[in-house]
Amino acid sequence: MMAQVEVLMKFVTKAVNLVFPPQCIGCPTFVQGHQTWCDICRHLAVRVDVSECCEICSMPLRRAHETLCIYCKSKRPAFEKAVGFYRYEGLVRETLRRVKAQKRITDGYRVARPLRDEVQQMAEDWDVKGVALVPPHASALRSRGFYLPAQLAGWWRFRRPLILAESRKAQKQAMLGRHERSLNMEGTMECLTEVSGNWLVVDDVITTGATANEAARALREAGANAVFVLAMARVP
Repeated sequence: MMAQVEVLMKFVTKAVNLVFPPQCIGCPTFVQGHQTWCDICRHLAVRVDVSECCEICSMPLRRAHETLCIYCKSKRPAFEKAVGFYRYEGLVRETLRRVKAQKRITDGYRVARPLRDEVQQMAEDWDVKGVALVPPHASALRSRGFYLPAQLAGWWRFRRPLILAESRKAQKQAMLGRHERSLNMEGTMECLTEVSGNWLVVDDVITTGATANEAARALREAGANAVFVLAMARVP
């Protein structure tokens, strides 16, 4: 049934695109088919170069010969690996902000959809048995009417992700530094069901990794063997 629906959606999309050609999500330029960006904007949406990042948290490294950042060297996080596909800056940052603030969910889909096969391959390589989401902020959920990590999970073909429970409220993190974020997130999540095997946490943006670390801690306390993290973007 799902395969038939996908075939129908592809047909409808092609028909609509013939009449109303899609535009680049970064500028008014028309693009072909399922393209997300025009040729110019594609170069402004910068992918994270994993060869230049910490092999655990994906933070950019200061020296070429290093494999771990200073933070993962001093204290290994609860997750095995965290990956953000795009650098959270410039066009990507503005696009994700627009998705949330202006409810431009279609723009989010157009950025996330081309990553689906890559995401599924990673999940297979990591032998992922379940997918989890961090608890949404109630105020943001009410104002937006949707939860972007849940949308990402669906776009990446993860069905019925587990939403972790909020065990205590955290402060807003926008104005907090790295150490303050880590302290702020400690003990804020719990997994109310027993789990096993390897798990994946899906989020929209990785900033310092404090939220991902807390989610991984909660899952491991509930029985997860290893926890991996995937996000649309990573703050450089």
